[in-house]
Order: sequence, then C-alpha cells, then structure tokens
Amino acid sequence: MKRIIAGVLSVIFLIGLIPAAFASTSFTVTATPDKGKVEVGETITVTVSLSDTEESTSGAIELGISDGLEVVSGEMLGTHPMKSFDIRTLMGVVGGSFTASSFDGEFASITVRVLEDAPQIMTVTVKLNPSGAEQTVEVTLNEDKPNEGPTCTASLSLNENVDIKIYVDGVTSEMTSGGYYVEYSTDGWENYSEAAFDEEHLDESGKYVFMVASFSANQFTKEVLFRICDGDKKEVKNLSSSVKEYCDYQRENSSDERLKTLCGALMAYGFFAQLRFPGTASELIGVSDYAIAISNVAAVSSRDLPAYTASAYCSAPVTGASASLSLESETKLNFYLKGVDSIDGITLLVGGLPWSDYKISSIETPNGDSKCCIRINGLNTVDLTKSVMLIYRGTVVNYSPVAYMDYAIKNNTYEINVCKALFLYVKAAQDYFNS
Repeated sequence: MKRIIAGVLSVIFLIGLIPAAFASTSFTVTATPDKGKVEVGETITVTVSLSDTEESTSGAIELGISDGLEVVSGEMLGTHPMKSFDIRTLMGVVGGSFTASSFDGEFASITVRVLEDAPQIMTVTVKLNPSGAEQTVEVTLNEDKPNEGPTCTASLSLNENVDIKIYVDGVTSEMTSGGYYVEYSTDGWENYSEAAFDEEHLDESGKYVFMVASFSANQFTKEVLFRICDGDKKEVKNLSSSVKEYCDYQRENSSDERLKTLCGALMAYGFFAQLRFPGTASELIGVSDYAIAISNVAAVSSRDLPAYTASAYCSAPVTGASASLSLESETKLNFYLKGVDSIDGITLLVGGLPWSDYKISSIETPNGDSKCCIRINGLNTVDLTKSVMLIYRGTVVNYSPVAYMDYAIKNNTYEINVCKALFLYVKAAQDYFNS
C-alpha cells in the first residue's frame, strides 16, 4: 500500500495588498480534474477564489504540495491590475502589486504535475497569511491501469514544407536529471538526430516539443521514427508518424469539418505532387483514400483564383526581371534579376509588410551569362496568395504565387494539377487558421 502523504513542500507567494481583514475574508480552492483520478504526467489546475474582502493591505498566499507533485506554472486571474508571475521559477517569495481595494471571484491559478512514483492520494493546500486560514484539495492517482510513462503525439506545421512536430508530455524531473533524451530519423535509423529534454524544447504548457522532419508534398507518405531513451541508452517509448497518417487520423476522428477539409486538400496536393515529382516516398497516396478531395481539383479554374497581375520595371544595372514558384523540393518564391550577379540593399514587402528572410545567390544561365536569384524564405501556406514586391535601386518587381498558379492553369503546363491542388490547399488552410 502506498503511503498517503510523505511530507509537504511549501512555496510562499507574497501578493502585495491582499486584504488584512482576513477575518472577514472567505476563500475557496478548487482543482481540475475535480475529485477525479489522475494519471502520472497529468496536470492539475488549482484555482483560488477570494470574496467578501474589504480592506487592502499586504499579505501572503502559501501553497503546500505533497510528495508526487511538482509546480509547473501559475498566474493571476480576474481583472485586478496585478503583475503576472511564473511560479515555475520560484523557490521562495514572489511580489506583485495592484491598486484594487477589494476582490470577488477567482484570484490565482496554480498548475501542478503528477510525478512518477506518486502516492495514491496527494494534496494541495492553500493558506492565507497572516490569518492562517487554509483549505486543502485532494487528488487520487488512478491505479486502474499501469503507468505508461510519458506520452508522445504528432502535429503538423504548414510552412514552405510540412513540418512534423512531436509533443512529449509527462516528462518528470527524474527523467530530465537522469539523462533521458530523444532520437529521431526519416530513413529507418540509418542516420538519426538526438535532442535533450531542455529549456530550448519546453513550451508554455509544460510539454516538450521537437521539430523532427520537414517533408515536401511528394513525401507526405514518408515515415518519421521517434523514440525516448533513458540514461543507459535504452528505449522507453517510441512513435512513428507521417503527414498522411496524421491526416488519416484527423479525417476519421476530428469533429472540426474545416480541419478535415484541410487534411483532404493537403493529401490531394500530395497526390498530384507525387505524380509530377516522383520522390523518395515508398508509398503512394491512394486515389480511393481521398477521392472527393482529389476530384475537387479538376473543377478549379483561373476564375477561382484571386485576381493578380504581375509587373516589373527595370532600371540599370538590371536589364531584366522575372519570378517563379518552385514546387518540387519545397514551396519557394524566387526572383531573378538579369545584368547583375550580386546585389545588396534590397527591400522586400510581403502583403505590404517588410520581409527580411531571403537568400541571394548567383546563377549561371545556359548561354554563359549570370543572373542574381533572390529566394524568399519563411512563407507559410496562408501567405501564398499575398503580393510580394522586390525593390532594388530603381528596379521594382511585383509578383505573387497566385500569378504562377494562374499561368500554369491558363497554359495547361505540366504543373497544372499541382497548382490547382496547391490553390485548394492554401484556401483550406486560410479558412481553417483564419476562422
């Protein structure tokens, strides 16, 4: 039988101007999940509410947590003009200030996480000082199923390519201090990368996030392998995923129709990209898997695209200018300036706003001349209908990925279906993220 409580860690939070008239102050403490059983690695939110306060002076809230819990974060709640605070960084006293003379409602929120080897029953105690009034909430460890350790889930980021991120929850301090780390690979462990459970990979929710792969559209079926290893380099948890696997899951399980539409459009884009640019993915996207999304591509015409007219005005030393959209290995917008092989001092505007992420290189043309290429980096999927303006001395070039799609559709180029599918994918992403 596990021991119920084995000592309490107290952390005092000094809250400037908490009412001195604690005798007339009532307060409540609640925890979410409420009276439910929790799992190892799960977080619990403890909310403190104050009421019937009359006078503003100084005081303190003291938080006591039993063995098996660790503090993750905390914040002030309500409309009181108080500075926020980060409990995770505190081992003593934290100050805050405000001008309110009374309180009524939720005042503070503290998040704690259940550690490995936690006792079956744990407590969180909140005390008001100097009155000494206190309340305790109790949480129970779910022992109906075994401790499975940290959990790993995959997510997608829609950038120039589609990035796969792995989120790891339930990482304990024992794991971080014990040398646990992660490995990931896209070629069956022939080559792999390593990363640590450190601050660089920790997000605001207390989960660790690892960007493990970036796939072009013709690689959406390619698999990424991920595993957690302990300090002795033994595997303790593993996960495999792909862009298609993620979309398949969302199509079957999500209740968000916009997300399901986005996943379908993404797979249709991958389907036509695989036909146009046979890549390194061993598995092809099946027509039957996303039949409706794939059939929607045929109906797209240039009339569906936003109206856009590309333009270029060249001034010495530039003798010509053009632009294009590369689709095979990544979605990149490129500008080309003839008459120069290197430039500096350019200005870029994306959607009318300054843009500083670009790379300049020199390219040799088939006739032996050279031209300057400016590759625009960092455009997300939702940016692909925006106008992009390049200014170099007296040369001004206006272009948009929409212009490239429109040209491919009107002229029935080899990339017509890829561009139609790309447009539907961009539109679905905009509908989803801007809703």
